[in-house]
Amino acid sequence: MVSIRDVARQAGLSPATVSRVLNQDDTLQVTEQTRQRVIEVANKLNYQLKKSGRRTAAHHSTDKLSIALISTFSEERELNDPYFRSIRTGIEVAATRWQIKVDMVFRLDAPKKNWKQLSQYGAVIIVGNVSPTLLAKIQSLNPHVVMVDDDQPVTNYDTVHNDFSAQSYRVLDYLFAKGHRNEVNPNSWTK
Repeated sequence: MVSIRDVARQAGLSPATVSRVLNQDDTLQVTEQTRQRVIEVANKLNYQLKKSGRRTAAHHSTDKLSIALISTFSEERELNDPYFRSIRTGIEVAATRWQIKVDMVFRLDAPKKNWKQLSQYGAVIIVGNVSPTLLAKIQSLNPHVVMVDDDQPVTNYDTVHNDFSAQSYRVLDYLFAKGHRNEVNPNSWTK
């Protein structure tokens, strides 16, 4: 069985820090990067907490309290793009709070993918745009599909996405209401 010490050793942190991160101690002050490292190592080692705080055996692969995560972006793009990195981090942090295991099962750019494993999860979260054909294939393997950051007009899937246009207008209206009216000369922009 995996212990807090195992997670701490691999994360390069003290067992106390790891325990406080995994138990969501709000008084602990660590960087989000450190918090994410603990969560990633705990997930990699299949470390699980009981509600009482004591560990349990790792979830079996057929456990419905687990989520398969599929990314449509390469690992490099995700690492270099704070928007997509924060989506993944947010999913993992929220799942940890609910004691739900998240597995990055594959990226769509990976040469080999084990599609059948999707049926072993309680749900599948897809980050990014996928074709309707691919979406139907995934749903045939697991009916519980959530699409994140995909703005396709679909009715038979749960979706989470930003309305960048509406939010841009909201920010601009706010700035205008605060008296910001300076115009920017596009010819003064440096390239």
